[in-house]
Formats: sequence, C-alpha cells, structure tokens
Amino acid sequence: MKIIPLASESLGVRSLSVFIETKDIRILLDAGVSLAIRYRMLPHPLEYQALKEARERIRDYAKKADIITISHYHFDHYTQTYDDIDTKFTWSSIEEAEQIYANKHILAKSISSKINYSQKKRGYLFAKAAKKFTDKLEFIDDTTIEFGSTTIEVSKPLPHGEDNTPLGYVLAYTIDDGDKRVLYASDNQLISDDSFEYIKSRNADLIITSAVPTYLKRLDDKVKEKGLEHLKALANKMIVDHHILREEAMLLYIRKLGAYTFADYLGIKNNLLEANRRVLYSKYPPSNRFQQWIRNPSSLPPL
Repeated sequence: MKIIPLASESLGVRSLSVFIETKDIRILLDAGVSLAIRYRMLPHPLEYQALKEARERIRDYAKKADIITISHYHFDHYTQTYDDIDTKFTWSSIEEAEQIYANKHILAKSISSKINYSQKKRGYLFAKAAKKFTDKLEFIDDTTIEFGSTTIEVSKPLPHGEDNTPLGYVLAYTIDDGDKRVLYASDNQLISDDSFEYIKSRNADLIITSAVPTYLKRLDDKVKEKGLEHLKALANKMIVDHHILREEAMLLYIRKLGAYTFADYLGIKNNLLEANRRVLYSKYPPSNRFQQWIRNPSSLPPL
C-alpha cells in the first residue's frame, strides 16, 4: 500500500488530503483545501503559494484516482462547485471541481441524514452540479465496498468533534488490502467517546486523523484534556495533522508521543504557516500589490 500525503497544516494549508494506492484501487481522500482568517488577519502571500501548490497536487493525483471521498462538506475537505472562482480562501470553482471529480467514483457523506443545515445545503449544491461531469456519486454512510482484495469500510456518521456538536458529522474510511489496514478518521478530533471507541475498534495499523483543536478558545479545557488523552492512547500508530497543528506548540507535543505529521511522513520540513501568520507578516511584509489585491480580490492573487 502506498500512502502519499497531499495537503495539510504541516504542508502550509488547511486540509487533510491524502492519496492511497493498493494493488486493486487508487483512492483520493478528501480532495479539498482552504485558507482562513486567523488572529483577525487574512492569509499571508506564502499561504497562497502553499494553496496554489496544494491545488496542483490534488488536481494531479485526482487524475490518477479511481475513487474520491468526501468525508463531510467543509471547504477544506471537498472542492466546491462555485460558478465563479473563490479567490480569497479556497481557489475553488466549477471548473476546478470538474477537473478533480469528472468521471470519478465519489464516495460521499449522505445529505439526507445526520447532517447539519449548512453541510446539507453544500452537499445538495455539489450533487446537483456534479451531475454535469460524473454519474458515480454515491452516498456511502455505514457501508462496506470491496474492490478485488481491497475493502473500504465506511463508518456511520461520527461527531465532528464533541457529541451533539452543531458542526455535524463526518465519515471515517478504513482501507484494508489484506496486508495493511489504514483508518482515515478526518475531523473526528478524538473528543467524542463514541468516535474514539470506533477508532480503537478498527484495529488499524495506521490511523490518519486531525486530533483535538487545542487552539480553539471556545473549547472547554476538560474537553481538550480528553482529546489529548485519547491521542496519547493511539499516538504510536498515528499520522496526526490538520486541526492540532494550528498551534505551533503542538508539533513538539505530538512528536514526543511518537506520532508523525504529513511533512514528517514525507521527510520534509513542517511548514506551519497559519500558526505563524503574525510572524510571517512581520518578517515578510506583503507587497503593496498584494495588499491592494487582498482588500478587493477579483482574480487569483499576485504571487
């Protein structure tokens, strides 16, 4: 089994996109990427450069993929089908979505059950637009599919963080080729006891997950502590990235536990751009041209 990380916070953007290839099937998990406001600051030019490169990687690996998943309808986990390109945060458009999803078998979170209003709306709009370029969109909650000797086991909807969270639910995908068993547990955050028990029950050789978003001030300290305890219990078989790496101090923390980031797995330097946005603006002030663009972005950024 080949595992190729494509985009994440350790690679400079918001995402947890990864490509997995078995002897039977090639799977692109969550073909989305975004930036966001942080510290009341818009993204730095270096973050837009990372977004550009991540989009290119996702587009290239989508061409190779047989299956593309959508674990949930947050903009860093799927490429939305806007009529016009979203220049400020996602670099998404109907054309970009078509390049990624055209003629692919899409395994997606259901939009009819266990879903909040905003994701239901996004999923509906995606499904409607996707009819133009694929007839293989399948809502796949709590299902198992076989491709030769490879099994893809899809979880029931699991909380996006805490139990009863208003952020809705996500799907986890367990990929087993007979030799290796990998669990992709995007955005479960290891906070919900039910989600944690589900993750443990899969007995995966490797778990790819976002872990607890310690940077969120609104999250109760006891909830964060629970998430970190769950992380400790499974860290030695984890690739941990995404939410937890929006706070630079957590990089050393997860390394001490024996977990890897996407960048670690690839053998390259961790590039926590969002976590270091204040430093970036101070050390590398954006050009006047970029600052004019970001106040009124009507095209792609000048990089």
